[in-house]
Amino acid sequence: MKKNTDADTGVTDTDWYCVIGSIYFGHGDIDEHGDHGNAIMSAYTYKKTGHWWIRADFKSEINHEDHTIGIVCFRSGIAFMNANGWF
Repeated sequence: MKKNTDADTGVTDTDWYCVIGSIYFGHGDIDEHGDHGNAIMSAYTYKKTGHWWIRADFKSEINHEDHTIGIVCFRSGIAFMNANGWF
């Protein structure tokens, strides 16, 4: 994944619950002068258009970032997730 990127995992959100399992942000130079209303490094999953998506960003001073994000998905019949976490 590149800087400030959203990616469709292709995994349906009706049958699966997906979370970030691993993150590697690679080489970068933290932008300590920018306006960082959010975290300098972030990665999370979210639902959109019937699929799980990944959002990743490393606020840096370079534009050739290369994130590697791994996800873990649980079949919905095995796990249950709501806004407060896993059950």
